[in-house]
Amino acid sequence: MNLAKTMRIADYATARVKADADDAQLEFEDAKEAAAKEVTFDDVLEELTELPETRKIAVMSQISTDGRHFAFRLEAVFTDAIEKIAKRRAWAEITKARGG
Repeated sequence: MNLAKTMRIADYATARVKADADDAQLEFEDAKEAAAKEVTFDDVLEELTELPETRKIAVMSQISTDGRHFAFRLEAVFTDAIEKIAKRRAWAEITKARGG
């Protein structure tokens, strides 16, 4: 096998691996988006019980000092909780579909 042919094979294999990774990422993002639509308020509240104590204190400390910043932090923890739940559910769905 000559060098040019080896390089073409390597380029093809690299492109194939990248395409597979891109496809897997798109599949995960689609599954995550679908899962996020199914997250309920109660799911978020349950997830927030796992929030580190320091983050809870940081959010609550803003109530009396800066209401707008409190709202911003509260939105951030809710958004983070939804994202975490959606990722977990998407991963579970994908691995289940693949027999894992």
